[in-house]
Amino acid sequence: MKKKETLIISVTIFLTVIAWTLAEIIHTSSKRINNEVKSLQEIKTFRLNKSIFDIIETKEP
Repeated sequence: MKKKETLIISVTIFLTVIAWTLAEIIHTSSKRINNEVKSLQEIKTFRLNKSIFDIIETKEP
């Protein structure tokens, strides 16, 4: 029984770490996207198609 319990605990910890890492990646990427969109408030008021928005987004002053 000891080996089975150890295996269950190890797998649980491993899956928790993977879930935590994925949540951190998703949180960081959504935070970055929100910050980029907030910095482009003037552009959001105009009706631009996606290709123009991508060009403006990639250009740096």
